[in-house]
Amino acid sequence: GSGVAVAASPDENSTYEVVAVNENGCVSEPENIDVLLYGELQVQVMEDVEICQNDAVSLDAISATGGNGDYSYQWIYDGSIIGQGENYTYVPAESGEFCVLLTASCESPSAQDCVLVEIEEVIDVAIAADTTRGCWPADITLMVSPEIDPADYATAQWTLSDGWFEFNAQEFEHTFENPGLYDVDLTLISSNGCSYSGSFFNYITVYDNPTAGYYADPQPTQAPASEISFYDWSSNNVVAWYW
Repeated sequence: GSGVAVAASPDENSTYEVVAVNENGCVSEPENIDVLLYGELQVQVMEDVEICQNDAVSLDAISATGGNGDYSYQWIYDGSIIGQGENYTYVPAESGEFCVLLTASCESPSAQDCVLVEIEEVIDVAIAADTTRGCWPADITLMVSPEIDPADYATAQWTLSDGWFEFNAQEFEHTFENPGLYDVDLTLISSNGCSYSGSFFNYITVYDNPTAGYYADPQPTQAPASEISFYDWSSNNVVAWYW
């Protein structure tokens, strides 16, 4: 090209030569101009991650190269910009792909990288027992519901309203020493540290044992009129008598 100014758009490092010509046709010594291009923009984000429901995730661009180093970051989810910055914290409502768009002030073509954020499936906590009723002292076996896959949780923590705590058991037997109604609380913790709890009120019923009693009449008695009648004087919860 010719003229006081010439526009060039090289796609690789290039050297341009310029000479000047005066009105008399005299030509100057050539001058070289080296045009060096910035490297292609590249960005890398964190690895895919799984989080608990309602937890925040830290979206991190762990490296950026190319351009002039004056970077801007835009985080995009489902086609919309949700935040800016090299690091951004967000609470997703559902699993999805989060992308960062890297640009530089030198107008190099932008670069993008994405990370998959998965929300762990919630465990619907449920329990089972060999029986939920018994006479004291009642030996009852409690267990995590068979409908829950043991692979879905790492630990099972139990709390009973009689003060008993079982740290980590899929199934265990417990003796309820006194009559009454007992609550059972179960917390399941996944390998990701997500916690899911269920409370089961009055789940266990332990009955009081009956108290046997009787009285005889007449007392005292005399022979030969020695017929004596025996009458029940037991507690009110008796339904069968054996004399």
